[in-house]
Amino acid sequence: MDMIEPKILDASEPLSKALDEILRSGTAVFVTKERQLFGLIDDRNLRMGISDPSKARCDNACVKCPSIGQQDSVEKRLEAFLAGHFKSLPVIDAKGAIVGATTRADFLRELAAQKLIPRAQVYQHMNRPAQTIDYERTIADAKTLMKKTGVHRVVVTRGGNIAGSLSTMDFAGMILKPRERQQYQLVSQVKNLEGEKISEIMRPNVATIEETATLAEAAEKMASANISNLVVIMDKKPTGIIAATDIFKLVRSLYIVQKDVLVSGLDAESLAYYGKIKEEILGIIGKFENSLKVENITVHVKKGKSVFEAHTSFDLNNRHTSFKSEGYNLGDTIAALSKELKIMLEKAKSEKMERKKPPRGEPE
Repeated sequence: MDMIEPKILDASEPLSKALDEILRSGTAVFVTKERQLFGLIDDRNLRMGISDPSKARCDNACVKCPSIGQQDSVEKRLEAFLAGHFKSLPVIDAKGAIVGATTRADFLRELAAQKLIPRAQVYQHMNRPAQTIDYERTIADAKTLMKKTGVHRVVVTRGGNIAGSLSTMDFAGMILKPRERQQYQLVSQVKNLEGEKISEIMRPNVATIEETATLAEAAEKMASANISNLVVIMDKKPTGIIAATDIFKLVRSLYIVQKDVLVSGLDAESLAYYGKIKEEILGIIGKFENSLKVENITVHVKKGKSVFEAHTSFDLNNRHTSFKSEGYNLGDTIAALSKELKIMLEKAKSEKMERKKPPRGEPE
């Protein structure tokens, strides 16, 4: 496992120092409290409502994140990166101290070098459609689109053609006054750009890949550019998005044979429920392991305007099934999920037992 020098700040230090480092390195800053990992800050988790980062503390802006052990397997690292949209994660020693950082880009390279990425073409696993927005729209419009669709990058178009891209990293940079900021100067000023056109801050260079390219080629391109996704094109038109997480999920499903739960969709505030969801589901499934075959379990959490939703899918005795649970808070949603799952498995077990019974009139 390749490691880089970690960027570490104490929980009491000003957020401006973290933001300055994020914009300089393009990765993440790890936050510690009493020399132990407390969380991380990156452009995807930074709250843009902070008016003066020099007066905000790091511990008020960071989110909880998984850590990786120095000897952790590919399997465990896949789980860690799939727990959220992380550009890098801390590597800790046996005492819990941060000794390095491992990046998503390096992990993609490692998967490719070990030939763990399947020989498939991009169009077979890309997400359709690519989220696009016209370059004349405002920055506020772009933020709304990202929040509604749950993406971190949108394709900016002009007359139907790709004109640029806009990401959460660009929003993080909005906290600065770019033309007035000196390199390495700490952040202290904010400019409201919500009403300005996307074309003012978009990146004109967009990383693209053809639909017919291989997943290994996509992984190498993402790793080289240190980005999390590529715009998939056909005849120069955007047709979809292929992301690093798509490749991670595919590798996990093909090569990691285990009974586990893949949890996704948790935001910064609800990431603490990650372990509880897995523990709850595995506890229920464990009670049926001698009678039912339950595999490929995934739970995707979605926060709506008034309720939380949990979309659960799994293979039950080689047949795919899924259901949706709702609740006014995440705790209630997990409880509803557990109840529905238990009912489904009990019913499947009863049906299996009925099929084993001999027809009436025949000796048992």
